[in-house]
Amino acid sequence: MESDPGAGPVVVDSGAWVAFLRSPDSAQGKETARLIRDDRARVVGVVVCELLQGARSDLALRQLEELLRALAFLETGWDSWRRAGRLGRDLRRRGRTVPLSDLVVAATALDHGAAVFSTDEHFDWIPGLRRHAPEERPRGARGR
Repeated sequence: MESDPGAGPVVVDSGAWVAFLRSPDSAQGKETARLIRDDRARVVGVVVCELLQGARSDLALRQLEELLRALAFLETGWDSWRRAGRLGRDLRRRGRTVPLSDLVVAATALDHGAAVFSTDEHFDWIPGLRRHAPEERPRGARGR
């Protein structure tokens, strides 16, 4: 696992989106908002699916679709699916099981040169995957 130097596209994982939607003042919520504002947030199909299935009302569903549709979408093609399967196989052989959805997130991010913003530790097990870490700001510094 490598650390994201703070530039370039970032796939925002489901947990960070949930924090943004339900607890916008949380650290993850604020960082997701910053990634959106800086035009760095990316969505992938499996995350869209996970988020939409959790919508609590028809209005929330429509609003969420509108928000996600406005962001850059990274396609998950044949190579990403193959990579996800191979990653899962290699990790399982080392005694580590990663959910299929997160293997797809990781493989798609790798194929598009993006980092991943998530608190799920199993992303640390993916070779070559960059993890996005919120920028450290000096005390008293204001956001953009």
